[in-house]
Amino acid sequence: MTPLQKHLIQASWKIITPLSCTLGTLFYYRLFDLAPDTRSLFSTAINTQDEKFVMMLDMVIQSLHELDQLSLQLTSLAQRHQRLNITETDYQMVRQALLWTLATALEENWSLELEKAWGMVYDELAEIMQNNTKGKAA
Repeated sequence: MTPLQKHLIQASWKIITPLSCTLGTLFYYRLFDLAPDTRSLFSTAINTQDEKFVMMLDMVIQSLHELDQLSLQLTSLAQRHQRLNITETDYQMVRQALLWTLATALEENWSLELEKAWGMVYDELAEIMQNNTKGKAA
């Protein structure tokens, strides 16, 4: 990821931050629309899950220049995903829901460059998480 892409992500996050109370709701609305079976994977109330989603995104943005700082959190999340038998398809549905959510929240500020940058950071995080659990028993 280039410095410009990191800057674009951080700048877009500043625009989205005032909407953070609805961002998680938008995300889960879209995820459950794309993949209805994923709803059963969440044992907590959706408003609690919304907050966790926004907090994780904020941590990612704060650590964008050094994503390895998130290794403990990503390993923990990856282990939970493994216990839930999350598949590659599930990761792709989350990617689609995330990009849709960001595009919806940013409206006219959304661009092809932002889509590519956010997609890259998601892909990098998903790859780290999936690699953390390969070959490990649930």
